[in-house]
Amino acid sequence: MTELKPCPWCGTVGHDLFDLWDRFDAGHIAHVHCTHCGADGPSVYSETSANDAIKQARQAWNRRKSND
Repeated sequence: MTELKPCPWCGTVGHDLFDLWDRFDAGHIAHVHCTHCGADGPSVYSETSANDAIKQARQAWNRRKSND
């Protein structure tokens, strides 16, 4: 699975960033969550599977402009 960039608000990396997902209507919705500051990435919907939603949510989290 795609490695996550650090949180853009607090810089947290590793196990404090995790995927949240749930069933939603006829599919799954997912986003990346930072447990340190509470930031959430964009929510992504997938009709195929939770894994697909998580993969897309990780890509959306990493697509943001870098803070470096």
